[in-house]
Amino acid sequence: MIIHDKDCFLLDLDGTLLDLKFDHKFWFEHVVLCFSQKEKIEFEDAKNTLSELYKNERGTLKWYCTDYWSEKLGLDLKRITETYMNDIQDFEGTHSFLANLQSMKKTIIIVSNAHRDTINIKLTKTKLWGYFDDVISSHDFGYPKEDINFWINLEKNLLFEKTQSVLIDDNIDSLKRAFEFGIKDIIGITKPDSTRANLIINDFPTVSNISELIIN
Repeated sequence: MIIHDKDCFLLDLDGTLLDLKFDHKFWFEHVVLCFSQKEKIEFEDAKNTLSELYKNERGTLKWYCTDYWSEKLGLDLKRITETYMNDIQDFEGTHSFLANLQSMKKTIIIVSNAHRDTINIKLTKTKLWGYFDDVISSHDFGYPKEDINFWINLEKNLLFEKTQSVLIDDNIDSLKRAFEFGIKDIIGITKPDSTRANLIINDFPTVSNISELIIN
């Protein structure tokens, strides 16, 4: 897919630049194991308990907030993330894609729902610092990307031109809110987790990986 004449690239982090398999394993294996050990219960019982708690908060800012879950579960999620940080991986082609954008003098901005602590750990592990003109967490504004208020606040703070911007993300609800806000150049990522089946995104143009994109 070719992207023509866009000055600003708004890029999701997890599932777009980084393999989402880490996050799935983190929340449904590592955190579950730590919780089961803390509560002295079986792993499957802990998994069922956490799955229900996750479901209740999915799509809200709390779902993405490691501070919230650390307090809720009585665990230090920053420490757990650091313990398993060697499992964090960028997709093949991420560095070259970003380097190409940088060489073309494009504005490159991360827009992520992840907590700042998590973003910092991941960008350090993958050595992606240095490519970005700005790194935005939804926690900066108090709204997840699934809420149009995130995009309103993003425009107020960054003063980017919607017609000259493209958003690349694997979260269909985030893509829809951004489109409603006025960002018309939207690209969905259908293979955010290298170990899982492709997502079905019908509303927007898609690629399985950013390495399939050609910038013109």
